[in-house]
Amino acid sequence: MMPGMDGFTACQRLREMTDVPIIFLTGKATDTGDIVKGFSVGADEYMTKPFSVEELLVRLRACLRRQEKQTGPMNGYLSPSESVVLDRSRHELVINGHSIYLCPKEYRVIELLMRNAGRVLSQDAILARVWGAEHIGEPDLVKQYMYRLRKKIRQVPGAPQCIHSVRGSGYYFEAS
Repeated sequence: MMPGMDGFTACQRLREMTDVPIIFLTGKATDTGDIVKGFSVGADEYMTKPFSVEELLVRLRACLRRQEKQTGPMNGYLSPSESVVLDRSRHELVINGHSIYLCPKEYRVIELLMRNAGRVLSQDAILARVWGAEHIGEPDLVKQYMYRLRKKIRQVPGAPQCIHSVRGSGYYFEAS
C-alpha cells in the first residue's frame, strides 16, 4: 500500500544494507501469509493496527535487546580467529600481536566485515552502513578502502589474507 514500492520489497532492500530492527506496522487485515512473508524478507516484528503505543514501545525494546545480544556491546573484542583481534574500545586491529593503525573509516569497514565474518557484503551495503545511503553507487570508494586495509594487513609478518572479494558480489572477512 506504499507508493512506488510495497513494504516487503522495502524491507528486503533495507535488510541488504543494514541489520537495524525492522518492524512492520500495517493497516491491512491480519493475513497469516503476509505475516509469514514479512518475516521471511527480514522483518523482526509485525504489528497490525490498531495497536497501543505501549505495545509498540515494548516490542521495539525487545527488538533492540535481541540486536544487542546478537552484535554485542560496542566495546569489547571481535576475534574471528586466534591471530586476528579487533579491540573495539581502542579501535585497534591486532594481527599476530602487531597493532595496525586504522583511520576511523577503515575501522568502521573492518568492524563491519568482522561482525559479518563469512558473509558476503555488497559494495552498496558497505557504502550504506559506513558512509551512508547517499553514497550508494560509488564502488570506487569501497575499492579504495579495501586496497588500503589489505595493504596494511600485508605489512604484518605472517598475516593471513582476511579480506576476500567475490567478483560481482562484494567482500567478506575470513581469517584462515
